[in-house]
Amino acid sequence: MVRYAQSSEASLLPPKIQENHNMSENQTQTYLNEAGTLLEKGDYQDALVAYQKVADIDPACGEAWLMLGSICGELGQLDKAMDYLQHSIELDPDDSAALHALGQVKYALGDTEAAITCFNKAAVTGPDDPLIQCALGEIYHQKGDLENAVTCYEKAMACDQPPEQGWAMLGYLQLQQGNLPRAEECYRTAIYADSKDVATITGWCTVVAKIDRPDDADALLQTLLDSNPSDHEICFQLAMTCSELGRHAEALHCINDALQGTPGGDMYLLGKAEILERKGDLPDCFEILKPYLQSQPVNPNAVLIFAKFSHIVGLKNECIQLLHAVLSSENLIPEIRTEASAALDWVNRTEVSGSTP
Repeated sequence: MVRYAQSSEASLLPPKIQENHNMSENQTQTYLNEAGTLLEKGDYQDALVAYQKVADIDPACGEAWLMLGSICGELGQLDKAMDYLQHSIELDPDDSAALHALGQVKYALGDTEAAITCFNKAAVTGPDDPLIQCALGEIYHQKGDLENAVTCYEKAMACDQPPEQGWAMLGYLQLQQGNLPRAEECYRTAIYADSKDVATITGWCTVVAKIDRPDDADALLQTLLDSNPSDHEICFQLAMTCSELGRHAEALHCINDALQGTPGGDMYLLGKAEILERKGDLPDCFEILKPYLQSQPVNPNAVLIFAKFSHIVGLKNECIQLLHAVLSSENLIPEIRTEASAALDWVNRTEVSGSTP
């Protein structure tokens, strides 16, 4: 009986089959390289063609099926994406990248529980992949499960190379849970990673205001403004901080600079109204608020500002009606609902001390 030598250099394939096998391997690598180049250029359609050629030549190439599914997912072809990714997982049930991608497709199709299952499996086989934990955290956040969302984002940000944008999300989640020191720490890290992100700056200032450290916000915002003098969001946040510190003239100067960049911006106009209220310029504040108080649905932030002085201008009953209108909204975020309820209790207890302006 002939015994084949089984050294690392020997092949068990007959010469002709070995030659064809090498040719297939070369073709596979050529098309993989071509597909990668096309992806870098953003040419998804031609990349799909190249990966399909790889799958035709080598049906056991998991990378080809994974990339076919991922690209189809990016293009919104979700049913095709699911088929390709499931085939990839059949080839390698422990492929965390394929499980992660399939979870994203399931989530996009509205199957949240199936998406969570995929992400959890991916997290087992890819425990050091922060993007998997972020994906899980985002689903839990959307479900309103803050505890699990925070746990997932904390795991993600503890990885060796966490996504920078994850710090702001973790700060937001910690803020929602009431963990202000950790929220401030996360937002500060996010700001140093990207000092121009509007949501990050706004979130950090919100946290600092809640823990009564406007001096810290003032120092950081002044530094940021020196580096980004035309950044309107920094101007806005600095204006609100100066107002909290009682520097109303400086606050109005900053808010006017912000409004020059986004004239008519609701958030900035309401910010100016709040500064005027703190300064005691109630008629000017009321003029800004009027359109927002008369809108349908009523603007909740405008009502909250109005509640602070409605008794002074003789409009207590009108304010109570507006607060009831705010609280009747089904889509009101929990934080605003809490503030509106507290404002309603306070206004109810307050005596009218003025007349209509």
